[in-house]
Amino acid sequence: MVKKSKKPTNKSQVNLEEEKQQKSLDFYSPRETIKRLTSKLISKLPLRK
Repeated sequence: MVKKSKKPTNKSQVNLEEEKQQKSLDFYSPRETIKRLTSKLISKLPLRK
């Protein structure tokens, strides 16, 4: 407990890095890319009509 309280910056930095990795994984996940592609297609469809 005391050791953790002594280094709060290190812990926060590690958490930030983990969050960055998770966000990057979500960004490059196939589901997200498929959603973006479909949303682009759907947005283009009414314009073509």
